[in-house]
Amino acid sequence: MNRAIKFFCFFAAVFLAFPGQQILAADEVPSKIRIIVPGGPGGGWDTTARETAKVLMDIGSIKAINIQNIPGAGGGKGIKTLINEGKGRKNLILVNSTPILLRHLNKTFPESFRDLTPLAATIADFQAIAVRVDSPYKTLKDLGDAIRKNPGKIAIAGGSSPGSMDHLSTAMVFEGGQISWRDWNYIPAAKGGGDAMTMLLSSKHIAALSTGASEVIGQMDAGKIRVLCVTSSKRLDSLSDVPTAMEEGFDATFTNWRGFFGPPGMKKAVRDAYAGKFGDMQKTSQWEAVRARYGWANNYIPGDDFYAFLEKEEGKMKTMLTDMGFIK
Repeated sequence: MNRAIKFFCFFAAVFLAFPGQQILAADEVPSKIRIIVPGGPGGGWDTTARETAKVLMDIGSIKAINIQNIPGAGGGKGIKTLINEGKGRKNLILVNSTPILLRHLNKTFPESFRDLTPLAATIADFQAIAVRVDSPYKTLKDLGDAIRKNPGKIAIAGGSSPGSMDHLSTAMVFEGGQISWRDWNYIPAAKGGGDAMTMLLSSKHIAALSTGASEVIGQMDAGKIRVLCVTSSKRLDSLSDVPTAMEEGFDATFTNWRGFFGPPGMKKAVRDAYAGKFGDMQKTSQWEAVRARYGWANNYIPGDDFYAFLEKEEGKMKTMLTDMGFIK
C-alpha cells in the first residue's frame, strides 16, 4: 500500500471515528449573513451591529454581513421579523440589549429572549449619574444625603420613559443605599439622552442626570459636568477617575449589555459557532480599537451562560419594576 493510500485510509478512519466533528464549527456560520437592527440608524444597536460586522469581515471571519434596520414597537418589530423569517435559517441574527428584558416585562411587546436563541453577549455599557460642575453635590453620598433630608424635592433627569433603563438603574443604585425610589423625582426628557443632558445643564430644577456612561465623557472633558458614579463593578478605563456606586457605599451594579440572538430553534452547533466567532473577535487588535473608541467594556458571555445571565437580570428587574408599580 503506497503512502497516498495509507494517508487516505488514516483520515477516513478519523472521519468515521468522530462523526460529530464531520462539520467543522466554522462551517456552521454561513459566509454571508444578515444582522437585524431593531431600531433606526445611529443608535446603540446600530453602532454595535455595524462595528461588529466590520471587524468580523476585516479579520476574515465572515465574508459578507448585511445590516437591516427594522425600527418599530420599541424593538418588537425587529424581534418579530427574526421569529417569522428566521426559522431554520443560519444566516439571520439580531442585535439587542437590556431593553429586550424591560420591554417584555412592561408589555411593550409579548416576545421575550426565550422566544429566540441567545448566541452571546459581547459588550457592556454602564450607567452614570452626573451633576453640573457647579453643583453642591460633590459625591454620590452628598446627593443621597440631600434626598434623605428633602424627600420628594430632588429631580433627576433621564433620556428614557419612566420605568425604563435610566429610571430603573438609578432606582437600583439608590435602593442599594437604602433610599427609596419614592423619595426622588424622575423627569424623562422628551427627545432622549441628548435632551436630558440639555435639561441638566440649563435647568436649576434638575439636580442630576442618569445616562449611559459613554454619553457623559464629552461634557465631562469640556468641564461642564461632574460624574458622581458609574454602575459597573469596577472603575472603567474611559472614566478611571470616577468611582463606582459600590465604592460610594451604594450596593448596586447595573449593566447595559449588548449581544446577539438567533431565531428560535437554532441548532446548538450553529449557536456555538456564532458564539465562538464573537469570542475570537474580542481577541483582535481591530476589536480593541473599536472598544476603546466607544468606551465599551468586553462582556463576552456565550450560549448557555448568556441564557442564565438573562434569566438572572430579568429577575432583578422584575422585582424592582413590581415594587415601583410598573408591572403587576
